[in-house]
Amino acid sequence: MFRNYINKSGFSKPRFRSSLFFNENSLSTRKEIFDRSHFDENFSKLLFLSKRGTMRAPFACEVLKKIVTNTKYNGKLGIFYRGVTKVYDQCSIDNRINSFKCTTGITIHGHTQFASTVDIEQADFIIPLDEESMDFAKHHRVRGYLYPITFFQPAGGSGFILDPYEEKQDLELHYKEIISAITFGCEKIVLSLLPTLRFYDFEN
Repeated sequence: MFRNYINKSGFSKPRFRSSLFFNENSLSTRKEIFDRSHFDENFSKLLFLSKRGTMRAPFACEVLKKIVTNTKYNGKLGIFYRGVTKVYDQCSIDNRINSFKCTTGITIHGHTQFASTVDIEQADFIIPLDEESMDFAKHHRVRGYLYPITFFQPAGGSGFILDPYEEKQDLELHYKEIISAITFGCEKIVLSLLPTLRFYDFEN
């Protein structure tokens, strides 16, 4: 059901060779990142990170869970989220984005959690959604793949997901742009990242 996204403008495998990744990681570091020897062949964990963990990361988590439910990845991938700013730990999730449920079918609720050392160590894939979480991940990553959301966005765009708390005259449009970027990114994760997992036989 997701093959129809392959031909969308903005999707290209060369984005995995992004200058952001290759310029900021030495050859030895890249070899470490792509060493698959530590991965569980039957189950992997994917971690979304955002600055606060109050909206973007939990929303991305639910979007990807929804997409994966109807694929052969269901039950093979643990998807969770965290924030990277300690002061927001255990804050209520900002559920204002739930007002768009009629178009997304997604709601978020609960409380934020700060990304602990254990969370980072257990993540096989780390997806930072903004610059702050990218910096955090680069400094704290232990073993997992580090793929910023920029790898899964249309070429020529800003890359990272907009901050929901930026002052905007048209707040509804601002939220719609965030929703669109996260949805697009999650679709591309399913198309281009998940097929690299060894537990999945794409032809069956």
